Amino acid sequence: MKLSRAKISAAQTALIGMGVVVKNINTNEEIEFLSLTDAAKALSVSRTAVKKALDLEKCLKKTYFIRKN
Repeated sequence: MKLSRAKISAAQTALIGMGVVVKNINTNEEIEFLSLTDAAKALSVSRTAVKKALDLEKCLKKTYFIRKN
């Protein structure tokens, strides 16, 4: 049981602490965020959606490209 909780905790820390850069492909404006959660709030999407767009290297909402900072 402790091993599973440790893995979950480590995974959450990794997701929350990952800085990202969000680029608007229409305006070429880039904004840096300290975490996936901050980026998700600014884009009005879930943190999962931001992480998925980052992992798959696809645009989010057909406007935003996300990369690691």
